[in-house]
Amino acid sequence: MSYWVAKALIQGIISKLPSSYYRDFFFHKYMRKSLILNDAKFTLKLKECRRHLESYFLFKVCNERRLFSIFELGTGWFPILPVAFYLCGASKIFTIDRTNLITDKRVKKVLDFFIDYADRGDLITILPWVRMDRVSKMRKLQENADPSCANTILEKLNIYFIVCDSQDTGLTASSIDFFVSNTTLEYIPENILKNIFAEFQRLASPKALMSHLIITSDHYADIDHCITPFNFMKYPAWLWRLFNNNWHYQNRLRASDYCKMHEAAGFEILQKYDDLGPITDLERIRLSKDFDDYSKDDLLVIRTRIVSTFREAGARRQI
Repeated sequence: MSYWVAKALIQGIISKLPSSYYRDFFFHKYMRKSLILNDAKFTLKLKECRRHLESYFLFKVCNERRLFSIFELGTGWFPILPVAFYLCGASKIFTIDRTNLITDKRVKKVLDFFIDYADRGDLITILPWVRMDRVSKMRKLQENADPSCANTILEKLNIYFIVCDSQDTGLTASSIDFFVSNTTLEYIPENILKNIFAEFQRLASPKALMSHLIITSDHYADIDHCITPFNFMKYPAWLWRLFNNNWHYQNRLRASDYCKMHEAAGFEILQKYDDLGPITDLERIRLSKDFDDYSKDDLLVIRTRIVSTFREAGARRQI
C-alpha cells in the first residue's frame, strides 16, 4: 500500500473517532512534527505576509501607515500573520477559523519569535513597514502578561480571534479593507467556498482588496515522493471521496475555478501568480474525465496567488 494511501486511511479513521481533534493533534505532533515552530517556518510566514502587504500597498496607492482592517481566513495553530499585520499598521485584524487551535503556549511562542526577530533586526528586514512603537507595545504586553492568559494579549494588539462559520461571520457589513488567506481555500468544499465569497462581498469596504495563496496540487505529494503533484487528478470524484476526510480534505479546484469565484463575488482580478509543476509529471498520469474541461496550462498550476479588488458599483448581488 502506498504511503499516502495509508496516511489518508488513517486520518479518515481518526476523524470519525470520538475526540478526533486530540488524536489528530497527536498524529501531527508526533508523526509529522508539523506543530514545531522553528526559524524556517516563522521566516516563511513572514515572507508570505510581506507578499500580501506588497500587493495591498501597491494597489491601494497609500501611505503604509494608513490604518486598515484585515480579515484572515484560517488562523491555524500559530497566529503569526495577524501579529505581523498589527505590527505593520493594521487597525483591526479579524482572524477566523472553524476550530480553536490556538493555545496560550502557542501565542506566547509566536510573540517570543517576533521579539527575537525584532532584536536581531530580521523583522524589519523582512517587513519594512513594521512600526517600532507597536513592537515596543507588544514587548511590554509579553513581559507583563500572565503566562496562562497569553491569548488575551491578542485583543490588546487589535487582533480578534473568532471561531465561527465563515459563511456567516456576523461582522459589520462593508467593514473590511483587506481579505487574506494562506493555503486555506483548497481545504474547503466548493459549495461552502461560494458562500464564503458571498460573505466577503457583504463585508468588503469600497475598493477592498483580496490576496489568497492557494495550493492546487495534491498535498499528499509532499510526504510521498512516489506520487506527482497531479496525483489526485487520476481519480473520479466518487473514488476520491474514499481518500478525502474531514481532517485533510482537498477540493481539487483549479486556479480558473477560484478566479471565477472572485468575479462572481464582484472582485476584479488584478494579479495572478502561478507556479507550474513539471509537464512530464502531468503526462505520466491518466486524467479523470472530471478534468476534461480544463486547459493544460490550468492543470499544470500547483500553486497560485490571486490578488483582486472589489468593484463597488453594482457589485453587491446574489451569487
